Amino acid sequence: MINRPELLSRYIDMGYRIGDGGFTITLHNRATHNLMLHPLRLLELRTELKRGDERIKLNSYSFKRVIGDESGSPSMPWLATKVLEDTTLKGDENRTINLLI
Repeated sequence: MINRPELLSRYIDMGYRIGDGGFTITLHNRATHNLMLHPLRLLELRTELKRGDERIKLNSYSFKRVIGDESGSPSMPWLATKVLEDTTLKGDENRTINLLI
């Protein structure tokens, strides 16, 4: 199941628009639920520009759910009591990501 974009493409629509100084990536989750709910999984969007033979890697964008203990430190699921960070793509959500060049 690792790195199988054809499975994800059944649920995610992706588009981009070129603008001044960069471009915008738009994602739409067509599923009715959040994607990547498991706290030990990470979905990463990596972008790369191609100019002739040159390749320029841009910053990546992570979709994740971090759980933690009462002190606010990340922890394993059996010790977690709360969600510390949640950047997962929600059900039927449209998200825009701006990337500068």
